[in-house]
Amino acid sequence: MAIRILIADDNPDMRAAMRLVLESAGPWEVVEVSDGDQVLDVVRGQSFNLIILDLAMPGIDGISVARVIAEKYPRVPILMHTLYWSRRVAVEALKVGVRKVIPKSDRATILTAVQEILEAEAGQTSAPDNVSLLPETSTTPSPARPSESGSQEQRESPKGPPSDALAPKA
Repeated sequence: MAIRILIADDNPDMRAAMRLVLESAGPWEVVEVSDGDQVLDVVRGQSFNLIILDLAMPGIDGISVARVIAEKYPRVPILMHTLYWSRRVAVEALKVGVRKVIPKSDRATILTAVQEILEAEAGQTSAPDNVSLLPETSTTPSPARPSESGSQEQRESPKGPPSDALAPKA
């Protein structure tokens, strides 16, 4: 049976880039959706070995989606890939069942994180102890949007930026 990975990100360029990275690394079947509502619809009818969620998506944000998935499908690992990585976001995500939170600014980490989670799942029969609070190799703080004022916590709101701010940089 092929390994199935669901990518949820509202930016089509980011989804396409992740798909290319993942499909070049293994014989994985990758399914893409653009928002949290679609994630919940798709997981009702299909099974996945891993779900990769963006934090800031239209409709239901990544934290809320992760909470629902963790409650209804506790055996499906979740990886959060976010432009707004912070310790606070990571702690909140881990509390709701996300296995690992990685910043989008550290693009090289996505494949490593996916492989680690899938390997851990393949050899695991009990509750996970492989959750990660810190980004793998990046210490880059969450980027603040120049037009915003307010505290760092306010800027890291799960509502997130407009979708064009999530586009991958060349």
